[in-house]
Amino acid sequence: MAGTTRKNIRLTDYYGTPSWCVEKLKPLINWSVIKTFHEPCIGMGNIYDLIPVTEKSWHEILLGEDYLKDPNLPQVDLVLTNPPYKHATQFIERAITHARTIIMLCKLDLMGSSDRRLFWEKHPPKNIIIMNERPSFTANGKSDGCVYAWYVWGDNSILKNTAPFQWISRNH
Repeated sequence: MAGTTRKNIRLTDYYGTPSWCVEKLKPLINWSVIKTFHEPCIGMGNIYDLIPVTEKSWHEILLGEDYLKDPNLPQVDLVLTNPPYKHATQFIERAITHARTIIMLCKLDLMGSSDRRLFWEKHPPKNIIIMNERPSFTANGKSDGCVYAWYVWGDNSILKNTAPFQWISRNH
């Protein structure tokens, strides 16, 4: 990412997704029914590079591609990303407009704010896949003490198990 320093990455709320979070999600999805995929926050490709779909597209604000402002988003089967926490609800609402299924990695705390209550009433997720182990988004391997989950909206039939709550662990 030319011209981007570690300092301004953090200022933009960039936290790269640990590969194990994606690898543990992948077996839960029936990939044969997904033909098109879009990554709104590609970052360094930590999610994008692991998605087994050939027709892919992406946005990344640090590379001049602003997902929230692009008027020409592709219609896709799946949007899967780790959005910036402070703009997560905006990313979710935008993804709902152009994707059949949306999966986003967010803190469970995202559900706990009275400011977001109306959002959750309007856009309840169909599934929440909770990570039993806290991922580290830093080079030193330490976690921030928050519990994270993959939230699913839209057509959840791509999931092999459509139970409303599921759990994944790094070492299981």
